[in-house]
Amino acid sequence: MRTYSPPNAHLNFRGTGIRNVLELGRHEYTSAGRHLWPHVHDSRRLEICYLARGRKAYLINEKPVVLSGGDVHVIFPGDSHSAGDIPEEAGILYYLCLSLRKNQSSFMNLRGPGARTLVSSLLNLAPRMFKGSPRLQEHLDAAIDSLQQLSTDPLAAVRACNYIEGFLLEVVSCAAHTRRRAMPPRFRQLLRNIDRHLTTPPTTGEMARSVGLSLSRFKAVFSREVGIPPADYVLRRRIDLAKERLLLDRRRSITDVALDLSFSSSQYFSTVFKRYTGMTPSEFRKRPRRPRRLRPGT
Repeated sequence: MRTYSPPNAHLNFRGTGIRNVLELGRHEYTSAGRHLWPHVHDSRRLEICYLARGRKAYLINEKPVVLSGGDVHVIFPGDSHSAGDIPEEAGILYYLCLSLRKNQSSFMNLRGPGARTLVSSLLNLAPRMFKGSPRLQEHLDAAIDSLQQLSTDPLAAVRACNYIEGFLLEVVSCAAHTRRRAMPPRFRQLLRNIDRHLTTPPTTGEMARSVGLSLSRFKAVFSREVGIPPADYVLRRRIDLAKERLLLDRRRSITDVALDLSFSSSQYFSTVFKRYTGMTPSEFRKRPRRPRRLRPGT
């Protein structure tokens, strides 16, 4: 199976002969921006999103949800979702949209008990957000590659169907694994400590020592558990603090906020802030504070 990253893709399954799959997409966002407008899925449409890299914040049924690299999020039929007023950050996002109904006796190339069991497992996925595995990206990259060869290869749809089924089985497995497994207590404590000291954040070396790991081992374990590297996590949380508290106090200048967060200058703070939010701190302060309401869509 190939493990390379294909170009951005949005594939519609009409005419492929693959039943119950509506759309498959891959998007690499190289900078922050607004990409997802409010909409509501119909009563049969289930969407599975896999964030291979980066971090993204959404509104699902008007509640904020934050995904980190490696996370899977399931959007069930009838859920309303959008990016709200939150710019989507740089990253690589995959999405697969399915048409499902309860007690479905056929699904893709499955029939009978196998189809009913897989459909039931997908419609009852819990939790709705959980940690995935690199195999998810491998399956979807291979499916996209196969679908882009439909015009020249008569077996391309068969391979794509198999890769998509492999992806769905892996999703079900990852959800079950998440229910059985929790983040190690020492890492949960580390994240709490980071949040308590965002104005004087610890170095990566200090974090590694606090959990008793070598620097290289700590970076690998942190990225696996949290979804992004430790230095990136700390930087993002400092930006979160600026958005959620510090910049809301208009008595503070942007320079004061930058220095409070231990940035070397207001210019560097503004550069980092725009990288993650798509706007400068000054622009952030000028935007309306009331969140935009979701409106139904298709």
